[in-house]
Amino acid sequence: MKFRNSFLKYIFDNSKIKTIILLQLIFNIIYPMHVATDFSYFSAYNTVHNVPVFNLIIAFTILIVTLCTISLFDDYYPVIIRFISKKEYLSELIKSVILVNLIVLIIGNAFLLISLLFSSNGVYIEKNYIYNISSLVYAIWVFIKKIIMFELLSVVYIYILKLVVKPFNVCLCIIWSGLLGFSSYYDKTVTSLSNIFIFYWDYFVQHRYISFTLEISTFVFYHCIYIFILGGIYYLIANKIKKISE
Repeated sequence: MKFRNSFLKYIFDNSKIKTIILLQLIFNIIYPMHVATDFSYFSAYNTVHNVPVFNLIIAFTILIVTLCTISLFDDYYPVIIRFISKKEYLSELIKSVILVNLIVLIIGNAFLLISLLFSSNGVYIEKNYIYNISSLVYAIWVFIKKIIMFELLSVVYIYILKLVVKPFNVCLCIIWSGLLGFSSYYDKTVTSLSNIFIFYWDYFVQHRYISFTLEISTFVFYHCIYIFILGGIYYLIANKIKKISE
């Protein structure tokens, strides 16, 4: 725990990380003013997260934070001397990147919520326009699923950055992030797990399911497979990744 706290302090004392967080906060404050004015507070939150451009900007933010965290992780001598194998190195790197990105995402969401206090059409709870649940309940669900998806995206970034040679690794991460720009609403209703969306970027926006329960079940089913694949890749590449900026 002491090691983790000291490394986090080392990360968030870095000027690049501070600048990234500041830029994200400015974006999260200004952007909702253009899309949230016609919606109530929690509906506005859901609407903002449903815009591909917003998700694209957050994805690029996570990419930059991941790049900086990997660089600082490799330069942090007290961390490096702890690891006797590449597998242990990769495991601790993934944990560190996930933790740093979690903090960045929570800070960003906090400032988004503050911004919506002034840019939305009032703080009141209404029903979600698709399901028979409140906009507050759906906003909580959106927050949870976006954290999960962006964290899994950061793990993909780590794999690419450590396995692919420079500068192609960064280019590939940018292309992978850019796929979020293709996430858009499809005029179809998902009725069962047999006709779920295949591509990961489709889960960054809201689609129509016959029930809220099915939406959650579909998300869990898809991302369990996603995590299983990432876990399999971890065991395959653990001894092949480039350790300590090799």
